[in-house]
Amino acid sequence: MQRVLYLTTVYPGHRKTGGDVCSQSYIDALRGSGVEVDVVCFLRPGDKQPQQAWEHVAEVRSIESAEAGRQLYFWLLKSVLSGTPYSAEKYRSAAYLQLVASLCSSNQYQFCVLDHASRLTWVLPHLPASLPVVANTHNIEHRLYQRLQRSSSSMLKRWVYAREARLVEAIERSLPARVREIWTVTPEDGAYFSSLPNPPKVRAFETPPADFEIPQAAAKRYDVGLLGNWQWVANREGLEWFVKEVTPKLPDLDIEVAGKGADWLEGLSPRLKVRGFVEDSRRFLCEARVIAIASTSGAGVQIKTLEAIALGMPVVATTVAVRGIRELPATVKVADDPARFAELLQEAVAKPVSGPDSAALAWADNLRRQYRGSMQDALHGFAALT
Repeated sequence: MQRVLYLTTVYPGHRKTGGDVCSQSYIDALRGSGVEVDVVCFLRPGDKQPQQAWEHVAEVRSIESAEAGRQLYFWLLKSVLSGTPYSAEKYRSAAYLQLVASLCSSNQYQFCVLDHASRLTWVLPHLPASLPVVANTHNIEHRLYQRLQRSSSSMLKRWVYAREARLVEAIERSLPARVREIWTVTPEDGAYFSSLPNPPKVRAFETPPADFEIPQAAAKRYDVGLLGNWQWVANREGLEWFVKEVTPKLPDLDIEVAGKGADWLEGLSPRLKVRGFVEDSRRFLCEARVIAIASTSGAGVQIKTLEAIALGMPVVATTVAVRGIRELPATVKVADDPARFAELLQEAVAKPVSGPDSAALAWADNLRRQYRGSMQDALHGFAALT
């Protein structure tokens, strides 16, 4: 039986962010193909410990910058002194390396997956030279930082983002010489890595929505629902655009926002309610008449868009929100103009409430089948090496 070492950042099993969901999709696909997987990760403070023996926590630490406190400045200082990206330096850990070394000495791995590759390349020199490595890239990271640099109004933030973009791009361009394969979440990202000099095998896994049960008979409690981790800069920018540009054009609709980091919306409008973190995110979305996904920046495929579509719900999204997703079902309407975005939301709210759309559900099932097939192809390729 094949055995794989899966090195990631924050424990993905709780599926708290889109990145978590994407990582867990890879892990589930590997295990569903009969592969034994050892996952190495960090754990957020306050989160439940993983229950499986194959899920290994190196450390408990605050990783999100918004919750890191003074640690943020320590990471930034180390990043500047060492000439490394901040997004990688904040994960550097002796305990992590010790755990990886222990697992490698005790097990024979077919290959290693370096998840969120640009953030974990500091692990590469510590892996056995004979161990094939896959760089798993959730997006083209340096492009995200370039967008943030262009949109920032702060001179300091522009410098930080420009520096991050330059250093991360250097890492991404070095990956072909350091790994056996590169995995991406969209064909567009795959094309970028394939265009680099002497690229290795590049596989594009079109990320599917998680396989979940749709909440049954959820009563519609409000008109428009938005869900996200609003502490992440790119998500917050999209929420700001929605509140400033779209909400004033929806004076008669009830809007609810769920997820951490939206407290600043409190009191802005009697029709706008802030829910904070919700235990059952899918039920929250199903209680809306329409889901709004108002992203204005970002890279890679957006997991919350995939899951919203897979609920069979009406969705109104920006072009950025549906990036990397092909052949959208009819339940999804796309607009970047605030007035048109508001108009589409009003049209969706005015329609009679119905159950999950069967065509959208079939679309999600087809994506899941394609994903499993892509993983089988990858495993066959590594099996051929032995």
